Amino acid sequence: MGGSNITFDEAPKFEDTLKILFYRGTGGADVIDRDVIETVKVGDDLTLGYSRSLDQQKWLQESKRGVLEITSSNTTDTTTYDGPGVFEDTRIFRPIKWTKQTEDKFIEGKIITKDRDLYKGNIFPTTNPIQTVGIGSTVIYVAGARPFFNAKNENSVSTEFQKNIVIVNNVERLAAAATAVVSAAGTISSVAISTGGRGYDSAPVVTIGNPVGLGTTARAEATATISNGVVTGITVSVAGTEYSQSNPPVVLMGADPVLEENNTVLSYAGDSGVISGIGSTTIAGVSNPCLIFDLVIPSDSFLRNSDVTQGTTGSGANSGIVTSGLQVGDYFIVTNSNVNVGTGFSSVDYDTGAVVGVGTTFIDNVYRVAAVNYSHVTDAVGFGQTSVTQVTVGIGTVNPNLVGLAGSEFYGEYSYGILRLSERNTIRSYPVNTSNGISGILTGPIMRRKSFLKTQSYST
Repeated sequence: MGGSNITFDEAPKFEDTLKILFYRGTGGADVIDRDVIETVKVGDDLTLGYSRSLDQQKWLQESKRGVLEITSSNTTDTTTYDGPGVFEDTRIFRPIKWTKQTEDKFIEGKIITKDRDLYKGNIFPTTNPIQTVGIGSTVIYVAGARPFFNAKNENSVSTEFQKNIVIVNNVERLAAAATAVVSAAGTISSVAISTGGRGYDSAPVVTIGNPVGLGTTARAEATATISNGVVTGITVSVAGTEYSQSNPPVVLMGADPVLEENNTVLSYAGDSGVISGIGSTTIAGVSNPCLIFDLVIPSDSFLRNSDVTQGTTGSGANSGIVTSGLQVGDYFIVTNSNVNVGTGFSSVDYDTGAVVGVGTTFIDNVYRVAAVNYSHVTDAVGFGQTSVTQVTVGIGTVNPNLVGLAGSEFYGEYSYGILRLSERNTIRSYPVNTSNGISGILTGPIMRRKSFLKTQSYST
């Protein structure tokens, strides 16, 4: 009940009464959940001492005690102690020496390792958009999200902290460079661009150095213009005075800062698994040829465990997501495939015929679902006869290597995620390069959860 302790100066007597008024805060309004990095932990040693400034005697000095349990925010239980320094008055203040555990130990039959949260790396769930995020777009297709972005067992009280994400515009950035041209009159007549840089979203600030021996009042000023992320022109607005042709001033232009956008995810969706079968087909009303993928979620996938994956019913193994939830119009990616179709293999939109993605390795690519069948029963790798999700996608041409493929074989992996965001109030888009296979996607914008994965105390 809040972790409070009550200490009586003397033991209560029989038939004594006590009334305590306890206020319980409302979750989300009065209570904030915090992950606290532990200090003293089980396995550490504590040594009580004495303080001369408090008029304490040397005989109070104890030997070390081992920590057995953390009982509250400021109390611990230690190993049985019968050494020197024991004093019956537990209310006096005494200095304590804390020694961190330096080797693994067996304590009460359990192995207690020396690792600590403070020493562990922070792992932030990260993914990449697989389609360009337009201005104002609140539905974003990504390479994958579940279960690690919103694992159900990461916190048994609330998982609201999992919804805060950062969008990083991960384009290549290179600062522009330029040289000032000094006229015979000692003014700056122009600024010559030597390198236009890359990755600018807005024109950089141009700073021209002061004339030698003079202050900023004599300094020249200039402004830059950009096109497609490159500085293409610099215009001198104030020419300045007293510059030297033999020693022209330095011109500084910084690289564009990395743009980040904070947002809140209203809901996560998506799944991942293996491709267990491939076939070719045609669809009425779709002019391009199509492929059919048999999609299977492996039996050992965390997605099948509803104790780990949110948005599922039941509990335990194989009660979570057992079949892919891809729908018509959704985007997904294929990776680690083994069907050789050469380079330049393209997927197309079933609706418009526009190119969705161009692959560079086997059939690794981004695809858009043209049709879906959730009740198809066939042999699947790792299962035998089972229900699979069959999705149909449009492609440019049917490569001969895609014809006559056997079922119940591993042909690659698929994955997708859908992040539905709250309203975006920034006028910003995040282009995704889908014409260079999976590499183009992985070097593009990044979606990252703001809080790192917990390293311990999961509910299951």
